[in-house]
Amino acid sequence: MNVFFTIDYELFLGGNTGTVRNCLIRPLNALTELLDKYQIKLTLFVDAAYLLRLEQLKNRHLDLQNDYDSIVWHLIHLSKCGHDIQLHFHPQWLYSDYDKMWKLDYLHYKMSDVPRDILNESFANSKKLLESIVEKEVIAFRAGGYSLETLKDFQRLFSVNNIKIDSSVLRYAYSDTKFQKYDYREVCSKTLYPFSASVVKEDLGGTLKELPISTIRLNSILYVLLKNKIKRCYSPKHIYGDGKSIGTSYNRCERIKMQWTKLMHPMVIAATMDGVMSGLLQRVYQSYRNEDNFVVIGHPKAFTDASLNNVANFLQKVNGEAIFDTISSLQIKNHL
Repeated sequence: MNVFFTIDYELFLGGNTGTVRNCLIRPLNALTELLDKYQIKLTLFVDAAYLLRLEQLKNRHLDLQNDYDSIVWHLIHLSKCGHDIQLHFHPQWLYSDYDKMWKLDYLHYKMSDVPRDILNESFANSKKLLESIVEKEVIAFRAGGYSLETLKDFQRLFSVNNIKIDSSVLRYAYSDTKFQKYDYREVCSKTLYPFSASVVKEDLGGTLKELPISTIRLNSILYVLLKNKIKRCYSPKHIYGDGKSIGTSYNRCERIKMQWTKLMHPMVIAATMDGVMSGLLQRVYQSYRNEDNFVVIGHPKAFTDASLNNVANFLQKVNGEAIFDTISSLQIKNHL
């Protein structure tokens, strides 16, 4: 089975974005140090909307110049070490401003929230900027907040920008909130499939490929029991990220409603390197042992020493049976 360790290279998107050093560089360096022992390479989906906004504002703010330089150096280093650099896009950055701290925009969280002419230009420019930094072609994409299909005719956006592989689908998941909107409950059963009109439906004549994030569905009661169990074994001494998530931008009533709605339906558990849920990575993997592909997602801003220890334990168990790969390598081998 091919295993893909994928990263969403991004800051926090709540009231406090956190710092480049603690949300990106330090946690990723800790992960790559671990992966080097097994010669495993990452696929990094870099939030190039953020990168583009940094590039636009860096001459006005020394802080942003330093952040931009640090990220450029980091991406070049990661690319030269063999890690795969691909495109992520949180469009709210296009409308955000900086005055000693980021003032984030929350009206343009999904790509479908952005006027099409602005989206077309910024998407193309952010991809070109990312390619100019790593001096390699970018051919894969993951939508910010997994929200892709609310954008009409996203296939044309992909075609114009030579995007060949998408990895926005969080299998079986559903969300209908002011920040995220997607429905992947009836996703194709295959772990890699061609598509055209709909990202969740296989189309053998489709020219695009979907590599969905691996998940399992659990009864909500079993989920609560399992989460409580892994919480008892999860005692992080070091938390890397120093920002606040988008969830903190919901009011108390909205958060309670969202949690209650979740518990009324089967819970979707992603194969993740993040926080306490990294303790279920092995369980999700077991459900995919007879599949061709297994896609793990991680957000460095959500890493802790304990979650990286869970990743280390996972690697010890699957080493020798799993084939670790990158999306660029998959594209070359399969002529996608």
